[in-house]
Amino acid sequence: MTRDNKINELFSVFLQFKRCMHRQVVMQTHSNISVTQAEILFTIGKGANRLRDIAQAQTITPSAVTQQLKLLEAAGLIESVPSSEDRREHLLSITKKGQELLRQHRHAMKTHVRRYIDRLTDQEIDDFIYIMKKMIQTESTKETN
Repeated sequence: MTRDNKINELFSVFLQFKRCMHRQVVMQTHSNISVTQAEILFTIGKGANRLRDIAQAQTITPSAVTQQLKLLEAAGLIESVPSSEDRREHLLSITKKGQELLRQHRHAMKTHVRRYIDRLTDQEIDDFIYIMKKMIQTESTKETN
């Protein structure tokens, strides 16, 4: 298998895993938010409270983020207030309902990750951690250059 074929296979497997995880989390939490909405909610939960910060973190356009934010706000999961520094900008925060959904999603994700990880040997887990850290380090190095 060529390197390009391996990269394509890895990409395909990663997307399958991500979809599978999301399906399991949605089923367990009985939520109807999309993968993108869940990721945006997690991003806001980590402290990103401006549209441009969320768009950058999610690597999607600000207009795409705006559409998702409207849906999250309509569902009562986030709230938006005008910035005291710049009235054109809004600051986002997670509502209690959103915090509870985020807590449920995190719990469900940990449950399912544990189920997948339990199938691996200790050596495979160590190798996986090593590879993931190496990939993150590569990305971090790229961002600082």
